[in-house]
Amino acid sequence: MRIMKVIELELVAEKEKLEYELENVLNDKNIPTEEQVKKIKDLLILQTQNLNSLQMWSSYMINVNKTEENNNEE
Repeated sequence: MRIMKVIELELVAEKEKLEYELENVLNDKNIPTEEQVKKIKDLLILQTQNLNSLQMWSSYMINVNKTEENNNEE
C-alpha cells in the first residue's frame, strides 16, 4: 500500500510544480509574447495530463479500498 501513497504524492507534487511554473511564466514580462504563449500552452497540456492521471489514480484507489473492505467483511 505504501507505493500507492508514493504515487499519489508524486502526482500532487508534480501538480504543484506545474502550477508554480505556470504562474512564473504568466508573470514574467521579459519573455517575448510568442514564447510566453507557447510555454503556457505546453504547461497547460502537461497539467491536464497530470490532473487526468491524478483523477484516474484516485478512482483506482477508491476501487482498491472497496475491494479490500469487501474481502475483509467475508
